[in-house]
Amino acid sequence: MVDGYKPSPWLFPALTDRTKPLNASWFRRHVWYPLLSKAGLRRIRIHDARHTYASLLLQAGEPIAYVKDQLGHSSIQVTVDVYGHFIPGANRAAVNRLTRAVADARPRPNATQPQPKATIENELIAEVIDKNGAPGVTRTPGTQFRKLLLYPPELRGRRDLHDGRRSILAPWASG
Repeated sequence: MVDGYKPSPWLFPALTDRTKPLNASWFRRHVWYPLLSKAGLRRIRIHDARHTYASLLLQAGEPIAYVKDQLGHSSIQVTVDVYGHFIPGANRAAVNRLTRAVADARPRPNATQPQPKATIENELIAEVIDKNGAPGVTRTPGTQFRKLLLYPPELRGRRDLHDGRRSILAPWASG
């Protein structure tokens, strides 16, 4: 008991009823924003001040365990997950390894293989794809096209494109 008051279960109890928490909206409007204004600072959220505090501690070289205790995190892992990128020199070893790897790299041959040249058969397949599709539509081949590809080239029934004749072996290939 302090001055006849029973301690509140809340860190910031309501002014009218100490068994209830302080209204966050009231606190921002009547305490936090006026405090920032008097200090000449722009409006930030209270949580932003908490992040700034933790970040400045870590950048100043304070131990991560101390920052964990200050923030009330349940474990150091939580603190590292949120603020680990502020730990000075944490990534320095990785950056140094990458620098050495780039410096030691030798030119290597091109990994892209040469593409095959177009043949009459490839041109025929491209023409079939062209005729099955429509402008602005996904050109997924229909079942007739897939059946055509299952046959060996000599049985595909190529059409004579100049006079419109088709083979008896592949009647679906007619236009």
